Amino acid sequence: MSSPAAPIVSVSVPTAAERRPAVASEAAQAAVAAIRRVPPPVNDPNRAYLPGSPERAELKARLKAMASEKIEIPIIIGGREITRLCRSFSEGGSEGGSEGKPQETFAILGSSGFVEIGINRGSAAEVLDVGRGTPVAVALDVRTAKDE
Repeated sequence: MSSPAAPIVSVSVPTAAERRPAVASEAAQAAVAAIRRVPPPVNDPNRAYLPGSPERAELKARLKAMASEKIEIPIIIGGREITRLCRSFSEGGSEGGSEGKPQETFAILGSSGFVEIGINRGSAAEVLDVGRGTPVAVALDVRTAKDE
């Protein structure tokens, strides 16, 4: 018994002209061919900040003003605002004398780079009634010395 012949499939290959991308509209071609006038770049002047120069005096005045600014970083956790930022837990416990104020909350920037909340002679978690997953809000507020 002979097997039936396989059907012949016809495939058409596009010519080079058929493979060309479509030509853009006349308006698009005109936009590309247009002469554009790009303004020359203008850079800020280079400042040398030489002694006695106005730019040096302006910079010194701004640095002096910045030195008088006090940056407060209030942290709100468990509905309670914590504004005292300390360098270490030992500094947090020493405010107001060697013993510190009992139950005073403070924050430190821990060695892992996270803000940590502490309380003098107590548990911050118990006093603030918070635990893992409690939302914490941090807001930056820059105030100058004349604001106080």
